[in-house]
Amino acid sequence: MQLKEYLERFCIIPTHMAKKLGFDPNKIFRILRKGMLPSLAIALKIEDFTEGRVTPRDLYNECLYVKSRQRKPKPAPTEEK
Repeated sequence: MQLKEYLERFCIIPTHMAKKLGFDPNKIFRILRKGMLPSLAIALKIEDFTEGRVTPRDLYNECLYVKSRQRKPKPAPTEEK
């Protein structure tokens, strides 16, 4: 399960989760919005908090997905004559 989905399903505010886990709320927002890959320690804390519903592998996949959606297409090369 993705972290975003977990938070929505259980009506948990990211700030509340971060405070319960003892770290800066910006970490959760960076994971959700910017695709920041959390450290293993944070990923394991999230897994414990979610009772195994969000695993480190889920977080990794979610971060890759978020990052892939943020990439801007490169402009096509122009031909010079």
